Amino acid sequence: MRATWPAVQAGAFQFFGNVIWILRSGGPAADLAIRCEQGLFSRRFVITPYLYVPLLAVVALLQATVAPHLVILGARPDLMLLTVVSWSVLRGVREGVVWGFVGGLCLDLFSGGAFGLSALVLMAVGFFSGLGETAITRGRIALPVMAALVATPVHGFLYLALLYIAGYTVFWFDTLLRVMLPTMIFNGLLIIPVYTLLRWLHWRTGREELEW
Repeated sequence: MRATWPAVQAGAFQFFGNVIWILRSGGPAADLAIRCEQGLFSRRFVITPYLYVPLLAVVALLQATVAPHLVILGARPDLMLLTVVSWSVLRGVREGVVWGFVGGLCLDLFSGGAFGLSALVLMAVGFFSGLGETAITRGRIALPVMAALVATPVHGFLYLALLYIAGYTVFWFDTLLRVMLPTMIFNGLLIIPVYTLLRWLHWRTGREELEW
């Protein structure tokens, strides 16, 4: 028997909420998490929500209005996914999860889909993409490209799986093969300018050299 969508939302949000709480709170749990992620997270300045919330809202608006007209071989760019992946690579798990959550909510507001679904999937993408954030690999353009190539099918599969669990009809074959594969290539190319723009924003709050 499939779970209801509100139940899926509640469970997933609780899980990621606990992850954020552990990383942000003090105590043994936080110390353990920091030791496990040693070398992956750094205590850098976090840009204010007054900046990144409007930024993600603009990206969501572009995704809903402009991206549908940029279709090539059945694929269209996923600007919000690329934004979350890029920022997660630059800033790590904590900010990647936050950007995924906020960006996903903005995307759901503009798309009119199941509210909260994009937020859940992008939080997962931000979490796993941020695991590659280190002082050495963060400066290499190959990392965000590889992250985008991996995150695209993972994002698509998770999105379809949650739709299926929530009771929606899902066309697995057509979506995974005819749409997701060309989209993966499209995103792998488009990640370079997106990452470059966000790298500039990262420089404004903690500079890092980029090696090509």
